[in-house]
Amino acid sequence: IGEAFYNGPLIGKDVVVPVENIIGGAEYAGLGWKMLMEQLAGGRAVSLPAGAVGGIKAATAATGAYSMVRQQFGIAIGKMEGVEDKIGKMAALSYMAEASRVYGCSAVDSGQQPPVISAILKAYTTEMARDLAIDAMDVFSGAGVMQGPNNIVGRGYAAAPVSITVEGANIMTRTLMIFGQGATRCHPYALNVVHGVEEGDVAKFRKNLLGWFGHVFMGLVRTLVRGLTRGWTVSVPVSGPTAKYYRRLGWSAARFGLLTDMAMFTIGGKLKARGKLTGRYADAVAWMYLGFSALRRYEAEGRRAEDLPLVHYSVQYALAQVQKAFEGIYANFNAPVLGFLMRTLGSLGLRLNPVGTLPGDAESHAAAKTIQSFNEQFKRLSYGVFAPAESAPGAGRLLKAFRLVTEAQPAIDKITAAQYRRELPRGAADEMVEAARAKGVINTEEANLVELARKARLEAIEVDVLTHEQFFGINAKTSPAMERRAAVG
Repeated sequence: IGEAFYNGPLIGKDVVVPVENIIGGAEYAGLGWKMLMEQLAGGRAVSLPAGAVGGIKAATAATGAYSMVRQQFGIAIGKMEGVEDKIGKMAALSYMAEASRVYGCSAVDSGQQPPVISAILKAYTTEMARDLAIDAMDVFSGAGVMQGPNNIVGRGYAAAPVSITVEGANIMTRTLMIFGQGATRCHPYALNVVHGVEEGDVAKFRKNLLGWFGHVFMGLVRTLVRGLTRGWTVSVPVSGPTAKYYRRLGWSAARFGLLTDMAMFTIGGKLKARGKLTGRYADAVAWMYLGFSALRRYEAEGRRAEDLPLVHYSVQYALAQVQKAFEGIYANFNAPVLGFLMRTLGSLGLRLNPVGTLPGDAESHAAAKTIQSFNEQFKRLSYGVFAPAESAPGAGRLLKAFRLVTEAQPAIDKITAAQYRRELPRGAADEMVEAARAKGVINTEEANLVELARKARLEAIEVDVLTHEQFFGINAKTSPAMERRAAVG
């Protein structure tokens, strides 16, 4: 795809690999797949999620800055609701993605190898990175599609398929690995039942099978009660504005557990081939994990009041995805009798009593504002993202303009207020500097700052202008790819 990511066939001639060079020694010959899976159990929680979350944070910081630097019709595009909607989503999901990465890595740090969590992190952070890269391209618009050193987001957008594909393609991870591994391994009785059969241990089999029946009954009762009370029977470890999300997630977890038992009992061994259905199960458990991660980060970082809009948006978004997954499971649960009831009465009840809905306009507005000023919160949320010198092209000059625009905003507000009072003519506020200074609306220092911010803003939104030779190469008339295509034709 053009990125610095080495991936391709290895070609050798007369290559001899000594037996002692087998990883693990000769006794590990033939166990490569097992070792690979064990390595991925922990490794996939680290490298690819780190790259994906880093890309998310970088794109979010750049897009938040650009939304306030770029103006149209005399106002920052970030104040237009269509753009603001994208910015709010990016800010909140960036907060949640970083939370999930730290939460997952804490398990690896403690010596655990969490295969399900690592699969969730790999698949869903990389998918999120691709989704938000598209949002960034939408906001940058022409500045995103004009290739050159000043294009901040274009290469990240183009490279998104790399992380989607490597270390287990996301399609397979979602439809086979997450629920396929977790349904048995994480179940309190299923794996023991299997072991009882394999070992011929009748007592072990009977004990765990009866326990499983009891588990299903209690899961049914728990799901009904939590559904009727909308989660108010869930034990919540905190109080305050986030307590309701713990209740909703606890309610979701109860329903997920019951749906898992129903699938294992009614569909059984055929479940592995039902990738569309197991993918929806994976969506449900993944977004529950992501929602819990955001809540955990909020508590771990001292319940920062300024971050609450990000928590509200991100957890509501996660719960809406859980609801969507449940609706898909109910609509496609093709088991005799039970499937019919779920597709009809069950689906109706699910929609009348949802565990979550998408965030509203107010939540989107509040989330967007968290990254639309160059302040301490913006710096903290983008911590770990490389910030080039302000003299550097692309991100450097954008961040410089963002800083100056933020610093000049109080003076701009004075000019705008004077325009509302009809003391100044209509038009872009930063073009009224001389008139505002003459009327005493702003002082000389403020006027100079506004002029400086305006100059930096106009420089930051310029795109690259390249000659044909600069873009395609010296003396080239077309790109190499187009030349090859013409030759084939």
